[in-house]
Formats: sequence, structure tokens, C-alpha cells
Amino acid sequence: MKKIFLYSMMLSAAFITVGCSDDYVDWANPQANDPEEPRSAVEVTIAPAEAFVEGDNADTIRIATLLAAVQDNNTAIEGFELKSLTLFGNEVPGFLDGYTLCVHNEDIRPVVTQHFQSRAAQPRELDFKFTYGVQFISGESALMVSEAKSSYTPMATPAIDAKGYAMLGQWQGWNPAEPTVMTQIDDHTFQASVITGEGDNWYKFYPMSAFDGEGNVNWDANLGCAVNGDNSLFNYVIWPGDYTGVETPVISGAGAWLITLDMLNMTFSVVVDRDNPYYKNTYLYMVGGVQGWNGDAASGKTCLFYPQNKTTFSYTTKWTGAWDLKFWEDNDFGNWDLAYGCPNDGDNSYSGELTNSAAGAISAPSAEYYTLTVDLGTYTYTWTKLDNQEPAEFSSVSLIGDFNGWTGDIDLRQVTPHNWYVTNAVVTDGGLKFRANHDWGTNWGAGISIADTYYGTGVNNGDNIYVPEGTYDVYLNDITGEFAFIAK
Repeated sequence: MKKIFLYSMMLSAAFITVGCSDDYVDWANPQANDPEEPRSAVEVTIAPAEAFVEGDNADTIRIATLLAAVQDNNTAIEGFELKSLTLFGNEVPGFLDGYTLCVHNEDIRPVVTQHFQSRAAQPRELDFKFTYGVQFISGESALMVSEAKSSYTPMATPAIDAKGYAMLGQWQGWNPAEPTVMTQIDDHTFQASVITGEGDNWYKFYPMSAFDGEGNVNWDANLGCAVNGDNSLFNYVIWPGDYTGVETPVISGAGAWLITLDMLNMTFSVVVDRDNPYYKNTYLYMVGGVQGWNGDAASGKTCLFYPQNKTTFSYTTKWTGAWDLKFWEDNDFGNWDLAYGCPNDGDNSYSGELTNSAAGAISAPSAEYYTLTVDLGTYTYTWTKLDNQEPAEFSSVSLIGDFNGWTGDIDLRQVTPHNWYVTNAVVTDGGLKFRANHDWGTNWGAGISIADTYYGTGVNNGDNIYVPEGTYDVYLNDITGEFAFIAK
């Protein structure tokens, strides 16, 4: 039994201190004292309740029992009232059953699941904080704040199928004779790569034991999500006999996707599968304050994020510091419903989560030079402030090379501070470079071939960049030296 020292906010001249006694008073049946008699001391003791195990049709979770100990017989408590209750910082509805603090299981289940990012049937220690009022028979009252820990075990999850798991969905016509069999990664994790078409692609998971080997499946053995049509990239598995019915998730849009099913934590996730052989290069285009929020696909693709690898892209410039940007993948440009951003519009945190569902604008931490890095593997973003806030300025940046006999530069246009762009640049096979101010004092080369990779990082006086014959949209950042050639 744990004794808690409580700071009291008295509404009259009376006071509460910590006392020591084994004479506990049932708060539901307080003693009757003359309200005019002086009260010396009262001690509140928080007695933990029994551990709660979900799944036995039990709904009420008993968090703790509140007891009052009096140092003498001058203290008289008439009753108490729960003011507020939080679990892991989230407000939840609670109630008092006599002098026992309680919650309903259905009210805390989603909080527990979200906090631990898991539905595993493992004991969890819950941290509650609560505020309650004490009413004395004298008419005086006090407001108290305390905390309690409670043990909670989520309901048992289905046994992991020894044969593994497969998926059925629109990409394979919901054909049980040809399921998408998932690869087992460890004792509880399974993965599959799928190619989807435009629009919403519906799908579910099935244990391999549900397939009879003759082209049939037990459709009732399906695993899905709680909300029909949910296109979340991270979600929780719902199974037959769960608290809600099994609904069907979707993947929105065409692409190659890696789907991971975790049957211990009962979660699944969807990320772009850039290792899939059918995957095509994804070009990310920024739209925002520095380019006038131009969402027109014909004229707005002036700000390309520079690739760092298959999942990570970055953009460096001087930002406005307020509602700076969103961004699109190439084929979605102009569709605001599919624009990437952050969950909270105008968030200026140094890092955060990405979403393309009802996305808000991402804001730079301040109106200064930053590199914004976005990762479509983890769906996160990070701001990195530049040490040099006064980078060298150039009056022009241009292309020059074999295609024009190393004379007669093709000028790029500065579309945001230190980012340059030209559309429909026509070149022949050969080497070329970027240079500043139509002079060789500052020039960028990289010694790579655009036939092998469409992007790179140039250095001053670097080797020529080989570009195959064609028509390109060309991008360069003069701070980082990053460039890209997008074939038309």
C-alpha cells in the first residue's frame, strides 16, 4: 500500500497535512464530527487494485482504492468527487465506485494500443494521474492531485499460423487460387510486395491454413482493419471475434508497395517499395510559399526535391518560416487530396511525420536557410539549419557543353533562392557542365552519366557530366551542387 503526500488547495482556512495512523476511514461512510471542531491532519493512501486481464467479458478496470487515515477524531470527511483522469497524458473518462477509482475498458483500449503501438497480449503498466476533490463535513473542501499505476493485459490474439500468411486484393482479382503469399521475416513478421493500380486498391490478410490447396479459401478467416476503406499507412489488425467487425483496408493510388504484417503486435504497415523491379523513379515536387503555391501541373513543377537515395529527398533554400510547403509525387501533382504534408497545419517542429491524407502545410522553424529532408521509407521529415546563412549569390547559372560547342550558354531561371531550373532543354550526346555568371570561375561537374542515374552532386571544376541525347527539365542547387535531369 503506497502513501502519497498530496498538496492541497484549501477553499477555506482549514488545512491538510500528512499524518500517521492505521485507523482508516471508509470515505463512503465518513465519521460525523462537529464541523466547528478543529481538524488536525488527514492522510490519503492509494492502494493499487488487482491486475486487469482483458477478454473475460470484463469492462470495468479498477485502478486504485482511495483510503483516508485520520490522526485524531477531529477530522470528518463527507465525500469526494473525481475531477479529471489522464492515461499517458491523454484525458479519459473515469468514475468512482464508492472509494475505488475505475475506468471502462473501451475508453482506455485505444489509448493503450496507440501508446505501445501494439495489441500484443502482454502485461502493460499504465500510468494514471487524477485530480479529485475532498468535501469535509464542515463545508470546507480541498482539491488533490495524485497518480496510480495499474497492470493491464490486452485480450489474447490469434495464434500465429504455422503455415504463414497471404493476401488477397484487387491487384490479383481476389482470386484465392493465386494468393499473394507473404515471406516470413522472423517468427511473427511477414512481408509482401504488391503492384497496385489507380484509385483505391482493397485487400485483406488470410492465414495460409485457410486455403485448401484447390483454389478455395475460408473467407471468414480474414484479417483486416476496424474502419472500412481505411488507407492508413500504419494500422492495427482486426480479427474474427475482435471487438469490432473485420473491415477492408485500401492502398490509395498506383505504385509498388511493401506490406508488413506483424502478428505479435497485430499491426500492419504500407511503404513504397523502391526495390521492386516494377518501381519507376518517383519525382517529388515542392509547392509552397517560395514558389507561389503554383499547383498547375503544366507550369508548377519548378522545385524538384533532390534524391539522396531510393527513399530520401531534400531541398535547400531560404524559407519563409510559415506554411512553407507541401509536395507531390510526379503523377499526383495538382491533386491536393494526395499532397504530402504534416498532420497539423503549420507545424514548425524540427522533425515530424509525413502524411498524404488531409495533409497540412509544413513550416520551417524560422525564416532562414534550411535543408528539408523527407523520407518516404519512414514517412518522416527533418529540418537542418545551414551554418552559412549568407551563401554566395550568382547573377546567372547556365548549361554549356558538347551540345552547343561549349559556347552560347542555356540559362536556367532562379525559381527559389539558390535553386535554378530550365524546362525542355535539348541536348545531344556528350559532356556538359553548369557554370555561374557565364564564367569558368565557378562551375559544377560530377563525372557521371545521366544514362546511369538522373541525379548527382557537382563540385567546382569537376569532370564533365555525360548526358544522352534528349529533352530534359534541368535542376541545380548552387549551395549544395545537387542537380537532376528529368527526361521528357
